Amino acid sequence: VPPVQLTIRLLVPAGSELLKLSGFRDLLDPFDSKMLGYPWRHADPRVDRLQQGLQDFVARDETQSLPRAEIFGEIWRMAHCALGQTAVPLVVNNTSRAIPRLSEPWYCCAEPTSQQLAAM
Repeated sequence: VPPVQLTIRLLVPAGSELLKLSGFRDLLDPFDSKMLGYPWRHADPRVDRLQQGLQDFVARDETQSLPRAEIFGEIWRMAHCALGQTAVPLVVNNTSRAIPRLSEPWYCCAEPTSQQLAAM
């Protein structure tokens, strides 16, 4: 899995069925025409801080061509740290085969990353 997939946020476009959920609108900011959706906040602000920190980390480290296993290991560590836990070491299965990847790390159901918005 490309590391960016572990950090993306759900895009909430106009007309989304999520807008009908009781209490969900309380988590939304006004519609953002640049991102074509409603920015939203998790009820627990620590979740948003973790997601943003992970997204920043992945964006920075993917430009340095770090191995996916190394990036995932740091994601694993950061998630445990956010919970106040120590991450158990991961066993990495190294392979010499190239891992297929898409040329564009954006997905239709995801909010654009801050890096993608800055590039527009």
